[in-house]
Amino acid sequence: MSEDLPIYYDHSYSVYESECPIKDTRFQPRGAIFIEADVKTTDDDWQPAIDEYKMVAVESTANQGLVGIIPWAPLNLGRSDLEKFHLEILAAGTPHSNSLVKGYRYLLQDKPDGAMLDEKFIDALNWLGEKGLVFDLGIDFHRRGAKQLNEFITLLGKCHNVRFMMNHFAKPDIGREESFEEWRILMMRIIEASENSSNELYFKFSGLFEEFGNVENVDDITIINKSIPYFRFLLKAVDTKKLLWASDWPVCSMVSGKAAFKRWSDITERIFDILGVEDDIRESIYGENALNGYNIK
Repeated sequence: MSEDLPIYYDHSYSVYESECPIKDTRFQPRGAIFIEADVKTTDDDWQPAIDEYKMVAVESTANQGLVGIIPWAPLNLGRSDLEKFHLEILAAGTPHSNSLVKGYRYLLQDKPDGAMLDEKFIDALNWLGEKGLVFDLGIDFHRRGAKQLNEFITLLGKCHNVRFMMNHFAKPDIGREESFEEWRILMMRIIEASENSSNELYFKFSGLFEEFGNVENVDDITIINKSIPYFRFLLKAVDTKKLLWASDWPVCSMVSGKAAFKRWSDITERIFDILGVEDDIRESIYGENALNGYNIK
């Protein structure tokens, strides 16, 4: 992570608790899942990701509110290197922290076209499927257009028994209303491709603040009105048991300040109110679906 970024500061669990008061929310989740923070590794140097996991391992022992961990992993290098990295992660942790490792993330949003269709990457995904580990998927419709979403449709036909967690609505171009229909059509094709495969696909209600740019200067009503079509689509097109809510902290605080968690939580609740989402479905989206999706007991 660059030292120039506004979020270059301590991201300990105690800071998370102070900025993200989950105990004050209407539906109180059991805890938090740590997703790797885009640590700057290279194909030859995995140490930053291992160091990040060591820090989280210590945090997980001290804070029982941490219920899952998704480290970075070099899926681009293929099955053998992924398995080697997995063993290095386990060697760096503790029995408790290792029990919380439920999958891995390797961001695709900034990778070259075709990266996810490379045979090594596909083989690494299949290894995750064999081990019952989740893959957190980060792709970007806003900045990369239809290309990455179309590649993911192809990918779903090439891998087997992989559980994907799609981050941030696939990062839609939410400021451009005319792009919604293209996003909707592509997402419907993704959903159909997933249903026709042996894979599972979950979707996170997260990350929209970043797609507004300087969201601190955008009023809540505008955010709600522009976000509703995306929420409505997923609530209708997907089994609600495959939907979960996430804060995207600390990235959300980079564009919306340290009160971003509460603002996103409140906006989500207002959208659910407008769309008439029942309380039992909301409660599942805020908690149970994540526990099931990440195999958290």
